[in-house]
Amino acid sequence: MAKIEMTGASDVLKMLNDLSRTTGDICRRAVFSGAGVLANALAEAVEDLPAEEFHPLPGAPNGGDPLNVVTQDDKEDIRKGLGISRINDTGDGADVAISFNGYTRHTERKYPNGVPIPMVVRSIESGSSTRRKNPFIRRTVSAYTEAIQQAEEDTVHDCLEAYQKTGRLPNFSAPEKGSGKGTRKKQT
Repeated sequence: MAKIEMTGASDVLKMLNDLSRTTGDICRRAVFSGAGVLANALAEAVEDLPAEEFHPLPGAPNGGDPLNVVTQDDKEDIRKGLGISRINDTGDGADVAISFNGYTRHTERKYPNGVPIPMVVRSIESGSSTRRKNPFIRRTVSAYTEAIQQAEEDTVHDCLEAYQKTGRLPNFSAPEKGSGKGTRKKQT
């Protein structure tokens, strides 16, 4: 009877077994990396929104057409309200939310603490009775989908490469601010 003996197979099996335990961590890193690219792209999109110091509301005595702009203060508040949530394990993957939170510095009788930023963003994105539709979020997500996927793939590749060389995953840090710059597809 023939006997085949393989050397090194136990090391490979051990590495694959250990790697299977780190799959969730690799997924979380990839998802967070992609979220960082999208958050940076959204920050750029907010910066690109048309802004004015003041624009009268339609229906006011000096009012005109529906707004197509935001104020500089609102633009700054929206940018500061943009954030990434903690990573949520779903059991078979990971989720993260990119959202706008907080309040603008403009108070009204109905909103004495400031107008909720998510409400302002929704009125810009979908339009309202006093604001023209400017779907900057949808445009940004569409333009950056490939860059997000590439960032996630790069993260997975880097993790696997580091694990293969050192036997452990590389140190993890949040994506650097501005890592999404210059990757936007041109609008046609």
